[in-house]
Amino acid sequence: MAFTFEPTVVVVGSVNLDTTVHVAMLPVPGETVFAATNHQQLGGKGANQAVAAAEAGATVTIVCALGDDPAAEQALGWLRSRAVEVRPVRDQTRPTGQAWIIVDDKGENAIVVDRGANAALTADLAIAAVLDRTRGSDRTTTTLVAQGEVDPAVVHAVAAFAREHGLRFVLNLAPVIEVSEATLRTAAPLIVNEGEATALTRRHLGEDSRPADLARRWGIDIVITLGAEGAAIISPDGEIRRVPAPLVDVVVDTSGAGDAFAGTVAAALSRGLSLYEAAEHGVAAGARAVRRWGASGIGDEQGSNR
Repeated sequence: MAFTFEPTVVVVGSVNLDTTVHVAMLPVPGETVFAATNHQQLGGKGANQAVAAAEAGATVTIVCALGDDPAAEQALGWLRSRAVEVRPVRDQTRPTGQAWIIVDDKGENAIVVDRGANAALTADLAIAAVLDRTRGSDRTTTTLVAQGEVDPAVVHAVAAFAREHGLRFVLNLAPVIEVSEATLRTAAPLIVNEGEATALTRRHLGEDSRPADLARRWGIDIVITLGAEGAAIISPDGEIRRVPAPLVDVVVDTSGAGDAFAGTVAAALSRGLSLYEAAEHGVAAGARAVRRWGASGIGDEQGSNR
């Protein structure tokens, strides 16, 4: 009997309830500004990337931690409405994670995050859920995804699981947290933005080094997102290929563009596309994301839900 396996993405990551306010200009320290709008949506890098991967056609599961509160039910509803299966750990002592996002007229943002229940996602709990979800899966079409918003021990465990079971591991090290070199060498690819790439390079190789030196040292592909300029792919031999982004005429909110890119890349790789092709899909998804309110992309384009 022949089996056909669908592209599968398992995201281990954070889920937040985002409160987004729109202002004319981001406030400077000590300044008070008035918001034009105030609305709540799904957020957290894990949730954002899971939604993006599902929109890109993958079968998606998110392994996460939620509180026992109304915010958790809202998050579950939003995720399930986007065809994302949820394997939640429930924390009875802490509320579901929250983020407060300020967005200005140019689409630039400032973000404050309270991890809340996200801190309850331990390595053992995460791996138990991942094992249950991936049992019997085709390793050639299954991708594991993690980000820097979960504890380093969780990221290490997911990377080790990927190595042991021959699964692709996509690591979006945002924010940059302290992870082992073994974990970094497992990334296929490692996705970071320009600031994260610089911080990571300086941390591991010193001030005068470049991200290409890291790619050569670790023998991995590193993808650097470049905002409106698209992305750059650095191969293990240090070669750099640019992936241009489509022109965007209206920028509403940039807070979810990187997550849209990462989730879409993971889905495309699970479908068997090359990294360059996956990055092309990723920058297109990022371009669409900045036309919508909300880091998860759950919102109308061009700010029509303002």
